[in-house]
Amino acid sequence: VICAQLIKHGIDRNTPAAMVERGTTTKQKVYTGTVETLPDIIRTAKVTAPTLIIIGSVVSLREKLAWYQEDDPD
Repeated sequence: VICAQLIKHGIDRNTPAAMVERGTTTKQKVYTGTVETLPDIIRTAKVTAPTLIIIGSVVSLREKLAWYQEDDPD
């Protein structure tokens, strides 16, 4: 619904988008795509709450700003 409404109100369907599931915990997972592909990612990966949705060019900075790595033993 969120993605459909964003597209309906003028956001480019190819705008980068990400979801951070269980952020800042050892169970954190990050999913990236576009506003158009986010709904399929949610269904396929079975993303659950709590999840933060991030939309816009900032998503492309993920690799540069990755202070938390999923494979980090700490």
